[in-house]
Amino acid sequence: MNLLSLLSVFVFLLYLQLGVLVLLKNYSSRINQIFFGLTLCFAIWAFSYIFVYSADTAYEAAFWDTIASLGYALFPAPMVLFYLKICNCWRDYFTNKIIFGLLLFVGLILVYSNFTNLWSADEIVRGKRYWHFRHTAGNFFYFLFYLYLTVAAFLTFYVLVRWRIRITEPYDKKQFNLLFYPLLVFLVFGVTFDIILPNILIGEVPNLGHFSSLPWIAGIAFTIHRFHFLGNQNHLMSEHIIREIREIVIFTDTDYRIIRTNKFTQNLLSSKNHKLTGKNMFMFTNNSTILKGYLLKTQEKHQIGPIGITLLNTSGDAIESSLNFLAIKDRFDDLKGYIIYGHDNREALNLQKEVFIRQHAEKNLRAISEVLETRVKERTEELAESYKELQVKMTERMRVEEQIKTDIAEKEVLINEIHNRVKNNMNIIISLINAQNKKNTSKAASQKFKELAQRVKSLLLVHQNLYLSINYSDVDFGTFIRTLANELFLLHKRNENVELRLDVSDVFLDVDYAIPMGIIVNELISNALQHGFSNYYLKKYADRKNILHISYSYDKGYYEIDISDNGKGLPKDFDISSLLTNGLPLVEILVNDQINGKIDVFSSDEGSMFKITFLATK
Repeated sequence: MNLLSLLSVFVFLLYLQLGVLVLLKNYSSRINQIFFGLTLCFAIWAFSYIFVYSADTAYEAAFWDTIASLGYALFPAPMVLFYLKICNCWRDYFTNKIIFGLLLFVGLILVYSNFTNLWSADEIVRGKRYWHFRHTAGNFFYFLFYLYLTVAAFLTFYVLVRWRIRITEPYDKKQFNLLFYPLLVFLVFGVTFDIILPNILIGEVPNLGHFSSLPWIAGIAFTIHRFHFLGNQNHLMSEHIIREIREIVIFTDTDYRIIRTNKFTQNLLSSKNHKLTGKNMFMFTNNSTILKGYLLKTQEKHQIGPIGITLLNTSGDAIESSLNFLAIKDRFDDLKGYIIYGHDNREALNLQKEVFIRQHAEKNLRAISEVLETRVKERTEELAESYKELQVKMTERMRVEEQIKTDIAEKEVLINEIHNRVKNNMNIIISLINAQNKKNTSKAASQKFKELAQRVKSLLLVHQNLYLSINYSDVDFGTFIRTLANELFLLHKRNENVELRLDVSDVFLDVDYAIPMGIIVNELISNALQHGFSNYYLKKYADRKNILHISYSYDKGYYEIDISDNGKGLPKDFDISSLLTNGLPLVEILVNDQINGKIDVFSSDEGSMFKITFLATK
């Protein structure tokens, strides 16, 4: 490895370090990104020439020179874009993009032609120490390459010269010198050592273009990283303020054509800067005469405003704005253009409307409040009067309630007394019947006395259930049936021989129906136990299961009581009306006359059933 190869290694590492150093300073900066791309091109160029200088064969030198074309054929595109950004020559982003795209396209064509041998050296000559690449002068790509470099150099110097004409401050001039002279040295040195001398002294002078750009790249990197020259310019700070401020900012020339706007204005007018540039300011207002009058007036007074102006965006939507007008003049007092600045007044107008609406609403609320206060006062007086009346009524009601409680207590005492007297009288009647029964010696008469006493007991049981009910007009007839059936089973001693099955609902029955129904149920149960399950029948059919079934239900105003047994049944010629006994004929009389009901009698060898149906109010 020779000396130039070692120097190329150093330069390659230096290019990479400078590019990474600037990029890491602020990797989101567009300028830093472009500078990194520029240094990457020179790094590829330097890296490839490490092997070009030390190549042993022409083929090896040609191969690495082809790799180097990725650097020397592509660097002009980022170089021009870098200076366009730094000098801010064309503020139109679209124009910068087109220039960069065209240059990059030509550079890629040259790289492609080099890799496909369309643009390759006609002869590779070995000098005393280094290789030299000789090209035919008539080669198209050779001509395109030099035209490409010439155009890139011209654009770069054109941008720098335009910027130099605009600047006046020493600080800006210092930055111009920093950007212009190192670049000039690079181009002169590169043309001299890569084009002129190698063609004059063939084989004596190697290609040294990647060395000549080092002072230029290093100087820019040093100033960006250490002194921040390219980041703290006064005009850049003002540019940043203009670009980011959330106010309307419009620059026009003397013919009222828009030169520049900021982001806020572009969003407000629903358009991009490159579309607004060159358009007449009067296209964005609904009254160009008034706007022109204010601009002419600005020439005399230098600055006027704020003034309410209605702007129109590209969609035709009205934008109420408050604008100031400033005339730009040079030191000879010649008019150079106008600055129109201000703010979107729609929010303020909306706020004023909202304030007006709120004030109007508050006024209405105050009026409503006064009316409500009057009504509340009137209503309060009415309520106070009503409260007094209510107190009188409540006092009277409490007095009535106390009287009712007293009356109820008296009635309860009276009912209790009546119940005790009725109970005592019925017990006396039962006692008299039992006493008479003891004096009697006839068995048949004794049975009649017992039946009579049981009938009185059933009446007493109805009275007892009536006394225990919630009110004194209805009887819990289901409970009555259960109690009566159990007492009759004890009286006739059938608990061990006959099974009692009850299917009675807890339906209350009016006392006018309960008294006759109590006697009826008593007679029918007694008749079943005494005759259906007589002592003779129970002895004869001792192994048979004897059942007495009683059901009581209510449905749609109709009451139904069924009393059935599986005893010996009724005679075939049974007729309840022709019986000489008192029991069943009494049942028929009570059903027909007292409850206005219907009695159905069913009999067979398997027993008998009495079904009573009547209509009554619960």
